[in-house]
Amino acid sequence: MKAHKKIKSGMWLIVETVLVFVLGWFLADPEIMKLYRSMFIPMGWDYENVVVVPVEVLPDYDPDYRPEAMERERMTEDFRRMGEVLSSVSGVEYAAPCRPYFPGIDNHMYGRVFRDSTHFMECSMLYRVTGSDFMEVFGYEWVQPESSPFLTEDAVGRVVVSEDLAEFLFPGENPIGRSFESTESGNNVVVGVIPRQKLREITGVPTPVLIANIAAVNYDELSNGGAYWVARVADGTDLDSFLPELNRVLSSQASFGNLRAAAAWPLENKLQASMDVSLHNVGLIYLVLNLVLGAFSFWLLSSRKNQDEYGVRQAMGATPARLRLSAVARACRSTAIAVGIGIVLVLNVNLVLGRESATVGAEFFGVYPAAETLTPWPVLTSGPLSVLMVTAVVAAAVFLMNILAALVSVWKVSGMRPSEALREE
Repeated sequence: MKAHKKIKSGMWLIVETVLVFVLGWFLADPEIMKLYRSMFIPMGWDYENVVVVPVEVLPDYDPDYRPEAMERERMTEDFRRMGEVLSSVSGVEYAAPCRPYFPGIDNHMYGRVFRDSTHFMECSMLYRVTGSDFMEVFGYEWVQPESSPFLTEDAVGRVVVSEDLAEFLFPGENPIGRSFESTESGNNVVVGVIPRQKLREITGVPTPVLIANIAAVNYDELSNGGAYWVARVADGTDLDSFLPELNRVLSSQASFGNLRAAAAWPLENKLQASMDVSLHNVGLIYLVLNLVLGAFSFWLLSSRKNQDEYGVRQAMGATPARLRLSAVARACRSTAIAVGIGIVLVLNVNLVLGRESATVGAEFFGVYPAAETLTPWPVLTSGPLSVLMVTAVVAAAVFLMNILAALVSVWKVSGMRPSEALREE
């Protein structure tokens, strides 16, 4: 009866915990599933041994600045010569020029491709300078053809697409040699297909990709310090010792005209630091803070209110550890009631809307990989198992916050001597 009264007195905390659990479930669900899927599916380019060399332009007040070196032909030639020096460095296997609109390097450019007048898809636009080792630098694998396309077709207008984009443009057909329109690169002819790509960061989801050939890096980007060289180094290279030597060679041998090589850095480091903060995450943080503040305020008031009871129990032989354990047990009981109600609500919403309601069209837009690639991990394809996983994660977080709040709030009171607790009360 006494425990019932205590639970009843904490109904507002139970109601708040139910709301946090239900809202947190639907906010955490896409984030957890996205992260979980991304951990198990290898795809995209190999960036572990790729280094980035930014190319800077001397300011006009620099003593070494030469106005004549800003001419288009001169600057393009100087940029090419920098690449030759980079390629000659021992340990560098491939090198390619790169524009700033590339994931992990600078911005990220999107374009729109058209299957017909009424069907289109947004995709990531990457640009490969004709004749360069761009595909080799990033270790792209090929779906079609089995080996890389013959480079006699290496001309402006030839493109490589990811397999999800190929399936959208030419469903059930061989895309090689087929043409289509895009907003950024005009008329395109497909010469190769690569696997689905993860582009934004290591934990990113697959993104439809179009790699279009261009004749050279844009002059405006080059003259404004927006061009890069990227290079693949040999497997097993210790980048910590390799990069200082690379930078020494580039600073002494790769200064041409007004162009200078800035300090090189590993692409992997940038990708690991490029984590998006989505609205889902902001919502989760807000919910967690609400529950933390609510739980701490409730258990702090409760411990003060029951201070005389703790004093009496200690006088009768109860130890501080036992008092803390009872507070934790009470927190577990109220949280279990809240989580139980929340699970019933979540399951009913999922039954009404369907487990896949949040990802309708996701495969069409290339957000999630095709189900057949996930077969070895049923938690990624089974509705009941994925519901169970998300529920367990959210429930564990809610339990942990309530237990910590109860434990911290009762810690001081439970450590008082009986005479102190009763006198203060």
